[in-house]
Amino acid sequence: MTTFQEIGEEWNAHCEHSLVLVKQEAEKEQKEEEREPVFTNFDEIGENRHKVPLLFDVILTFLLTLTLNWPKGYQGKLFVRGSAGKPRYLDSPIKLFAWFDEQFHVDWAKGQGFIPESRFYESLLNHVEEYEAIERFPHFPPLAGVYYMTDELPQSDGSALEKLIDFFSPNTPEDRQLIKALILTLLWGGPSGSRPAFLITGPDRDPTPERQGRGLGKTTLATLLSELVGGPMSFSSHEEVGRIKKRLLSPEAAKYRVALLDNLKTRRLSWAELEDLITAAKISGHRLYQGEGQRPNTLVWVLTLNGASLSKDMAERCIVIKLARPQHDPDWERKVRNYLHDHRGDIISDIRQLLEQPSVEKKGEKGFSRWAEWEAQVLCKVEDFEACQTIIRDRQQDVDDDSQEANLIRDQLQQKLRQGDYDPLTCCVSLDCRTLSRWLSDWLNKPLAPTKVTPYLTNLHIQEIDRKRCSAGAQWIWRGVASPLNQKPVPYYRQEEPDGIVTALCFHKSLLDYNLWK
Repeated sequence: MTTFQEIGEEWNAHCEHSLVLVKQEAEKEQKEEEREPVFTNFDEIGENRHKVPLLFDVILTFLLTLTLNWPKGYQGKLFVRGSAGKPRYLDSPIKLFAWFDEQFHVDWAKGQGFIPESRFYESLLNHVEEYEAIERFPHFPPLAGVYYMTDELPQSDGSALEKLIDFFSPNTPEDRQLIKALILTLLWGGPSGSRPAFLITGPDRDPTPERQGRGLGKTTLATLLSELVGGPMSFSSHEEVGRIKKRLLSPEAAKYRVALLDNLKTRRLSWAELEDLITAAKISGHRLYQGEGQRPNTLVWVLTLNGASLSKDMAERCIVIKLARPQHDPDWERKVRNYLHDHRGDIISDIRQLLEQPSVEKKGEKGFSRWAEWEAQVLCKVEDFEACQTIIRDRQQDVDDDSQEANLIRDQLQQKLRQGDYDPLTCCVSLDCRTLSRWLSDWLNKPLAPTKVTPYLTNLHIQEIDRKRCSAGAQWIWRGVASPLNQKPVPYYRQEEPDGIVTALCFHKSLLDYNLWK
């Protein structure tokens, strides 16, 4: 038989349990209130709290107010700041609303008249702030259309950057400053397509010639310096330009600033598509699964090559840096990587201090080159600007194989004219392609057909010789530097030694072409 005491105990236990439930419900309501405001697609009206659909503009305004203008857009996707300084892409309605749930309470009504999650996502894509690029590292000055996911930088005293350069072995004091210019270029916020390429090579006279320029640390310098801004994207000279563009336009390539062409094996580098990639304001091509794609060309191209020999256009696009043979240290690379990891912020702060200094108008004796903006805003921030400018131009001429070949061909043409009793300084002589074909084949030690003469000479850009078209075909006019501009050309004639009949026929053909040209 239950006693009154037992009934009382049961009642007290029931009351205590009820109080616990009431307290839990109150805490739950408090948590719900703390998660306010509620992000929703409806409004409640009247005592019955009747749900009325909200327009997209109203929902958008409320969202951007809650999130301080997040998310943002990039390449047709939404993104927010993620962990470790990386973007978090919200490329589906599920990922977008999962992010909403992390920020605030979401109450999203379904049914007739209410905007569904998928439609809201697609409309949001067209109304957020859109960026052309996302960068984990800064530019100085910042580039328009770029979102920077960067950390605060420490104060600069200039020592961290100099200590980084101390790890490497420049061949001359000017090479040390050119290495500094390369580092500054990685974070320079200049216009797209205004960055020169950098060619890393060895000294003119290697103290160990049997190594043939190997083991100098060219690749290591390019790789380690690029890791300051996220590492290099490596390419091969055997890759087609279409594939290179496709790789550069992939989502994974967006984080890279350095394009590395390592250990080129060619004896003479002439690559018109690469020359265009270096100077193009935008890189455009096929983007996988999307069709046409573009990205601003803020890439810095770095090439490593032994015994550089370049076409004229490529030589003009390259800043040549020469390394001396270092004293090898098995722990050297580990030390450099550790230094970069521990002092990245200090190094970037030093770079900012240099790049934000007012640009001084230093034109040097010969003025600026085709990279005038880079010279005025980057190169002038290094020591002994004019000496660096001079050595850049001298080396560009040294590696310009086209200019060297043009000088050789000019000398040979002058010699031929003298043999025919023409003064190459004052004469004005017409030369047909057959004659030039015969001469050039002898000089080049390989056959050059008459049809190939015109493209060959056109690429050499020899000042004294110019192409004229007439009804009989192409004629080349040699006009000496001291020849009057109104002087009319005369056909070249000289009795050749090997075969007088062939030469006479060539002369009559040249005379016929000359008369037709007149």
